[in-house]
Parts: sequence; structure tokens; C-alpha cells
Amino acid sequence: MPVDENIHPRNLYRAEIKNNSTKPASLHLKSAFQKEAGRGYINVKIITEDHTIMDMVDLAKGYPMELAPFETFVFQIEYTRPFDKLSWQKAGRLIINY
Repeated sequence: MPVDENIHPRNLYRAEIKNNSTKPASLHLKSAFQKEAGRGYINVKIITEDHTIMDMVDLAKGYPMELAPFETFVFQIEYTRPFDKLSWQKAGRLIINY
């Protein structure tokens, strides 16, 4: 996410994850984007009861999460300007381990 397309701040790049289990679930969000020069161009908004906004560069360190049984969270990738290169599309991808 996002797929191969031109990226624009007005486009919505959003996904929802739900724990359908009766047990808590541990997740680990991570980005492969580590270029410090890219800081400030891509943010990830993690929407739960609280809203957390992180720069994609900071997510390269990882972000652990716990989901309660049947809890849902939404993450949204927000670009600050348009991009047309594949490298920026790849920079906006999240890795989710569980």
C-alpha cells in the first residue's frame, strides 16, 4: 500500500485490521524506509481510541501494538505532496508482523 499509481495527498491510503480472536493479539508495525532526508514527507496515522501520528522514517525502528479481543484499528498513510516515482510508493509501505 499504496499500489502502483501516482501518489497525491488528496488520495486516501487506509486499511483496517481487526482482531477476530477471543485472545489479545500482538502486532508490530514497521517501515523499510530509513532515509533521514525523506523525513516529513510521509506520515502514518494509527487510529485507535487514541490517535498516534508517526513519521514513516521513525517507523523503521518498529512500533509494537496490542489489540484486545475483537478490537479494530485503522492506519492511514498520509503524503505531504504528490509523488510519481516508484521509490516513493515503496517508501509508503508498511510491514505488519503478528
